[in-house]
Amino acid sequence: TEIVEKSIPRKFIHKKNSILSRVWQAIRIWVNDEHLNLEIFLKKAVTKLKKNGLLMIISFNSLEDKIVTKFMREVSKKIEVDDFGNTIQYFEIITRKAIKPTDSEVEVNVRSRSAMLRILKKLK
Repeated sequence: TEIVEKSIPRKFIHKKNSILSRVWQAIRIWVNDEHLNLEIFLKKAVTKLKKNGLLMIISFNSLEDKIVTKFMREVSKKIEVDDFGNTIQYFEIITRKAIKPTDSEVEVNVRSRSAMLRILKKLK
C-alpha cells in the first residue's frame, strides 16, 4: 500500500482510495487468472444448456463485461446451413444492454453498484 501511495501524483491524491482499489483488483485478476477462467467457464456453460435454457452472467467490472458481451455476440451469430441461404441460430441474446441495479437496490447493497447482468438463451 505504501509503495502504491507514494507513486500517486499529488493531483490525484484525493482519489487515493479508488486508485488503491483498482490496483488490488488488477493484482487479484492477474493472480487468479480470472479473465481466462471466465472464458473457459462461458464455453463450458453453453454446452450444458438445454433448449430454451438461459445463461445469466453477472459481471462486476467493464473488463469482465467486455468478455461476456463478446462471447455472447459470437455464439449468437447466425450460421449458414445450405446453398439457399437458410440459416440457423443456436443462441439469442436476451439483454441487448446490461441490466444494472436500481438506486434502491444499491441503497440496500452498495456492492451491487457495479453489477451488470446479461442473459443468453439457447434456441435449439
